Amino acid sequence: MGMWITFIRKFVARTYTQISQKAIDYFSLIHILFGLISYYLSYFIMMLIGLPIDFISGMGLAYVMNISLVWEFFENFILSKTKLKKNSRKDSLQNSLMDLVFTEIGGIIGFLRLNIFLNIIIIQNIITLGLLWRYVTKKR
Repeated sequence: MGMWITFIRKFVARTYTQISQKAIDYFSLIHILFGLISYYLSYFIMMLIGLPIDFISGMGLAYVMNISLVWEFFENFILSKTKLKKNSRKDSLQNSLMDLVFTEIGGIIGFLRLNIFLNIIIIQNIITLGLLWRYVTKKR
């Protein structure tokens, strides 16, 4: 149990000021959804083009990683200079890297082509957990 507490204290945002600074915050959950949606979107587009299924699966994961890299660059070098980003500050390197990992996890969930109802349940649970986490870390 002590190992988990140490992990949480070191890497997980528990307060408002730690958001985007610790490796994992509630926005990390949104990155999983982003990866899942990006994978399905790329899969659908490549199917419409008529590419072979085996090719589509691998390229879908590459697409997810590329779009995630573009988003992190945009978020940290363009959005951080505006009032559109929370706290208008750049993510820490740890947070940016974990955002990439969580996005790819979402892509892998899509790649596994789980039952659509299971994906809906996964999405619902991620959103619920994210909302609860956001409430707990809310600025008071």
